[in-house]
Amino acid sequence: MFLCLRGLAGGEGTGYCRGGDHYLMRGTCFPYEFCREIWRTDREDRCEYSNGETFVSGPPLETCPPPPHERAPFCGRGCDECPDDGFGFGATNGRCTGMNEERGLGVCAVTVPCDRENGARLLEQVSDFYLEPAACLVERDGSELTEEGWPVSLETCRAYRARYPGEFACVDPATGWLDVDGE
Repeated sequence: MFLCLRGLAGGEGTGYCRGGDHYLMRGTCFPYEFCREIWRTDREDRCEYSNGETFVSGPPLETCPPPPHERAPFCGRGCDECPDDGFGFGATNGRCTGMNEERGLGVCAVTVPCDRENGARLLEQVSDFYLEPAACLVERDGSELTEEGWPVSLETCRAYRARYPGEFACVDPATGWLDVDGE
């Protein structure tokens, strides 16, 4: 799971933790307990989830389901940490994203986010690694899609979207910023 600590060392972090730890400064990760304790203090520093929501008590513990795709498995509390597979263009498969205070599972995603501008090119590169189509896992904000997503295998994206209906879309930026299945 990825959590950055806001306020310390001059602002938000730029790196990610692969397992159940949380990001504070490049190369330094902290466990859930650290983020819980810092929430209880009067400090301004706070841990964040990958979507920017503030960590309060942590995501629920869930049983990890079988991986929908071996190179893009589920992650989070109860799962193994994400594999640190390199993609050859400066990115790894080490980002566990999607969890929050209500969702105890995330997906192992590429560490480079996708958006309308770079998403199509990025998904081509990621699809080569997965040996199947990829998609941007994009969170819904009400009826709108957020402006940024996380590259994962299309199979994993669909499985995660089905697990949390109405909360995510699987987007292929080459065809527009819409769910590939019209959901």
